[in-house]
Amino acid sequence: ILADEKEVSREAAARLLSQMPDKKQIVREFLRYTRGIAFWLRDRIFESMKSISHSIRDAVLDLLDDQDEAIRIDSMFLAAYIEDGRMIPKITRIVESNMDWWVRTSAIEILLKLKAPTLPSILEKYHEDEDLKWSIISVYGELKKPSTIGFLQECLNDSSRFIKIASLRALAKFDHPKVPTILKQTAENENEWAVW
Repeated sequence: ILADEKEVSREAAARLLSQMPDKKQIVREFLRYTRGIAFWLRDRIFESMKSISHSIRDAVLDLLDDQDEAIRIDSMFLAAYIEDGRMIPKITRIVESNMDWWVRTSAIEILLKLKAPTLPSILEKYHEDEDLKWSIISVYGELKKPSTIGFLQECLNDSSRFIKIASLRALAKFDHPKVPTILKQTAENENEWAVW
């Protein structure tokens, strides 16, 4: 029912879930179930869970420390739909872990979604991490903080054309007086127009 096309059905199923005892075990089983479905469908289900986030957030918070790494990862994705600042330090630990790059990149995106105030200082530590660089650039474009312009400008000289393109796209989102000059200089100095 949580995957039903009708929003009213999904919300009713979520309310029913919120009234069940032993929420931690229920949420654990729910997360295991969602592993086998398409990402877009899982996101729709998680979106429906927002209406009961107050009743499951403690369970999700506990599961972010679970011994099972897969449960921690699944909990992280659900935490993106629960507006609770207590999730931020636990998701930050995932960024700082040695998990696969895609998990750490997803954690960065979730911290952005949760509007983590510490996100810029967290990302600063990983500027040289090739696995995270593209994600960091993308987040800086969303945050539009002037303090990140220098890093984005440096990335315009990266050997990877994908990093260069991502940096240009991020800089283009800024409304800052330095940015037009940087973009103009890049256009004038870049010989490989095919890169852009």
